[in-house]
Amino acid sequence: YKLDNGYEIVPQFQVSYSDLDADRFTDNFGSLVEVNEAKSLNYRLGVSIDKYLQIGEHRTLAYLVANLHYLDHDGTETSISGFETLNTLDNWYGSLGFGFTRYFASEQWSLYGNFNLRASLHDLRDTYNIHANLGVRMAF
Repeated sequence: YKLDNGYEIVPQFQVSYSDLDADRFTDNFGSLVEVNEAKSLNYRLGVSIDKYLQIGEHRTLAYLVANLHYLDHDGTETSISGFETLNTLDNWYGSLGFGFTRYFASEQWSLYGNFNLRASLHDLRDTYNIHANLGVRMAF
């Protein structure tokens, strides 16, 4: 949705499924390791506010993004030499981020970067993740 002054609001929705299946193995200390259950379904609903800027002869996209994440899982069951463990995560997370993409050479390649803070909505202080990327994309 286009707004005044060149801003755009972009709704986002994503679903991803993960199913980890690993063969049993013996680690360097002689312990038998088995992953028994590791499935999850992840949902993300978000919105970004995008702005394209013309700086010199190059176009740049700058954006802010806010997301609500829901993780549908029963945890990851692991057995280490008969000792059973269950690793669980909170179900609801929120995230805020910002980033940019700077285009060059008729948009054949670009430099991009982003920063994202994701935290559990159950316990903001103890369960959070900070993530940053910087990279180059090339089109063929």
